[in-house]
Amino acid sequence: MEWKKIIIEDVPAKICKQCGEQYFDGETTLRLEKIKKANIFPNEQPVQIPATIRDFKDLSEMENG
Repeated sequence: MEWKKIIIEDVPAKICKQCGEQYFDGETTLRLEKIKKANIFPNEQPVQIPATIRDFKDLSEMENG
């Protein structure tokens, strides 16, 4: 199975008045789940996002000396 990341822009989010955390309401969450399950992205535009991949274990060993 090939994994890929999909960025979906302009997803409406709520903000908790107590802690400031962003979250999705139930309707938005259901729509995102439906999109994910359908695996259909009609306006898909591949982009390159620079990233560095590091192994967590290796980084932990570097921290400890």
